[in-house]
Amino acid sequence: MDQRGLAYLYSQGITGTHFPRCLKYVEVTSLNVIYKGVGIRNVNGGMEFYCSELCSFPFTVSKRGITIVPFVEGHISRICCLFADLLDYLSYLTLIERHGHPRPDGDCIIIGGPSNFMDLLPKISSYHCVYCYLPVTVVGRTMYLTIKQRRKDMTLDYSFLYRGAVSLHSCVQQKT
Repeated sequence: MDQRGLAYLYSQGITGTHFPRCLKYVEVTSLNVIYKGVGIRNVNGGMEFYCSELCSFPFTVSKRGITIVPFVEGHISRICCLFADLLDYLSYLTLIERHGHPRPDGDCIIIGGPSNFMDLLPKISSYHCVYCYLPVTVVGRTMYLTIKQRRKDMTLDYSFLYRGAVSLHSCVQQKT
């Protein structure tokens, strides 16, 4: 992540220092207006993009899909951490550094929207344990319960870390 990207994240209350290499500062042009933000490629070649000037939540540019950030490049871990969107993933990295929460040695998967949920299910079947950091909403709870019901093993709800907030990102914003 370059200095422009870090400055942008800091302006949004996301203050981690160990961001993955795949996270990039991005400028997107739409209707002759340049929007500056951060983005990360999804598995289908699209990009999960966040720019607070454009929208209050991340959205997909081009092809929709889930995003997998491997813990070790080129290797699938036994554990995965599951996030609803890019902001929750970045907020997770911030909370780990701020409060010293232990980070599981696992891959991170960003769903990128409820429409990608069915594509997620086959991908997480290879993981031994799934840690869910999903929003405390009807949609987030439904996703968690669906995963837990289908897997019948180590699927854990980690929303207790942001008790009193709707999501990881709203928790970080409250503590800023």
